[in-house]
Amino acid sequence: MSRLALVAKLLFVFCLPVLLLTANLRLAVSSPRLYEYGFDKYQVAAASGISDSDLKRVAEGLVNYFNSNQDLFRLTVTRYGQQTPLFRENEAVHFRDVKDLIRLDYAVQWATLGYVIAFAAAMLSWKRREGWRALLSVTRWGAGLTLALMAVLGIAVLAGFDQLFLAFHLTFFSNDLWVAQLGDVMATLFPEMFFRDTLAFVAGAMAIEAAVLLALSWIGLRRGKGA
Repeated sequence: MSRLALVAKLLFVFCLPVLLLTANLRLAVSSPRLYEYGFDKYQVAAASGISDSDLKRVAEGLVNYFNSNQDLFRLTVTRYGQQTPLFRENEAVHFRDVKDLIRLDYAVQWATLGYVIAFAAAMLSWKRREGWRALLSVTRWGAGLTLALMAVLGIAVLAGFDQLFLAFHLTFFSNDLWVAQLGDVMATLFPEMFFRDTLAFVAGAMAIEAAVLLALSWIGLRRGKGA
């Protein structure tokens, strides 16, 4: 095997878990139902003074905002019986930072998807039988790597999600606007446990998808040997 071919295969193996991660994150942040689930589970209406109907508008508005060119998220809600902007300036700027991360997620998703498709096309355009087996083999390794990473993540969450949550913010945000100030509503809308639930959804979806890919690639390789 040439060095270039080995690098191409290793890159596919590492791209697969990244693709699954970014795709499932995109699905999560683009799902108003996930936000509404959190609002209901953590009784955000009672804690924030914002009605359920306005919280539904918040969920839909955030999804639209994350997928738009709008600079800052602006929404007026009724809170404790009075019309008021949902976010103060520091909160709106923080959500702009969050939007930048989401855009980065989208870019990485497209990049890894492009590579995975290009690699698969190259393998299948090669000697068909050998190319198919090579594609199944690297898919098996990529799926196995994904499952191993999910196991490590599960251990890290059990060891201390709060430290993981803090490390994420310190790594990906260059300011402290994510730290809730007195009077801010964002921490009430999205308590720390909401993010743990979201992480569980993303990791669970990745694990299921990786397990399916692992099983299919294993079956394909077994049948190939018997052919």
